[in-house]
Amino acid sequence: MERRLEKQLLQCKSLDEFVTMFFGLSKQQQMSVLGDEIRIPKGTRLYRARKYEGIPLTHENDWWLPPADKVKKGRFNYPKKPVLYVSITDFILPREIELNVNEKYYLAKYECKEDIRVGSLLESHNRITCLLHKIAMAVESVEKMTEDEKMELQKCKCEDGSISNFIGDLNSVFYIYKFLHRDLYDITNKIADLLFQKNPNGFRYCSCYEPIEVSGGSSVVTLAGEFIANYALTEAGAKKLKLIDTAERLYTEEEYKNNDRKMFISVNLEVYNEGYKLKN
Repeated sequence: MERRLEKQLLQCKSLDEFVTMFFGLSKQQQMSVLGDEIRIPKGTRLYRARKYEGIPLTHENDWWLPPADKVKKGRFNYPKKPVLYVSITDFILPREIELNVNEKYYLAKYECKEDIRVGSLLESHNRITCLLHKIAMAVESVEKMTEDEKMELQKCKCEDGSISNFIGDLNSVFYIYKFLHRDLYDITNKIADLLFQKNPNGFRYCSCYEPIEVSGGSSVVTLAGEFIANYALTEAGAKKLKLIDTAERLYTEEEYKNNDRKMFISVNLEVYNEGYKLKN
């Protein structure tokens, strides 16, 4: 991205102004800030969870892209535009589909038939990409948090909605929604459009319930590694998978307690980017 445009974006007075200006730029300028390509190696296992809603989900067709007329708007898909959401790990999925204790769900296991190359929002030395990454993984509302997490959020100094604060605070993904006066998913879908255009297989993203990630500094920092993540796959990407098996499960109290981890950073982490420091 041209330096003058980056400077203007970083001087925006609000997150809404930033979003409006960014998506008002040329497609070339928008695409220029997208992150590094990620390779999902052949043989990798991926998982997908679905709630049990009275109908057994045991047929193979239940685990591929759903019919367009059944698709509602999601984080990275518009209504009637199906995307396959999968993850390298299965333990966080019950929370992502908003299960309650003692509810049944189904878990599917896939395997990559070949290497799958996908896009990402991980890139060093780019503060615009850093902010887009935070918006893409942001929690939707306080209702998505546990009581412990709500208490932690109250400790965050999030009164100032300046762009520099969003970039500099590792926990800003948990209160960004407060400063957006529009539907978060409208914005994340626009970000997804760019990533899908750059890589037709799909892209890597981080769940807001996973350990925090930081890009935009002198190096990309992911507490679980760049490979451990969630993936939004198009039909082209999904065709590179094979379904291994499906299993019915019960979301137990023990699993809930194990998954009820505080989302907030509990370690000190320093990332430098052209003179600014991100530190918890």
